[in-house]
Amino acid sequence: METDGGGWTVIQRRVFDSDFYKSWAEYKAGFGDEQNFWLGNKNIFALTGSGGYRLRVDSTRVGGETRFASYQQFAVAGENDMYRLSVTNHSGTADDSLSISNNMAFTVKDRDNDLYSD
Repeated sequence: METDGGGWTVIQRRVFDSDFYKSWAEYKAGFGDEQNFWLGNKNIFALTGSGGYRLRVDSTRVGGETRFASYQQFAVAGENDMYRLSVTNHSGTADDSLSISNNMAFTVKDRDNDLYSD
């Protein structure tokens, strides 16, 4: 984890198409293997809940093109606040795809906490 000065913790890795259509309990605890995984919302909250953390999202497109998005402020609230996302101050070569979810609660297949009707 030497990218951009190092010190990063990987919270999600998705190398190939795999099943990320999981339940609240699975996202809370974390799941996966060394190729595809989610660290777990309870662990992400434990790491970031006090604030003062940055987020970097690196992606590689088919064909090998790489991009990144960086957020200067990143936190995930606890379960009582539905693992609400906090991200601000985007920069990088990738579009800002997370600011639309800023201050939104976590939504999964068995717990719809977003503002959209399905």
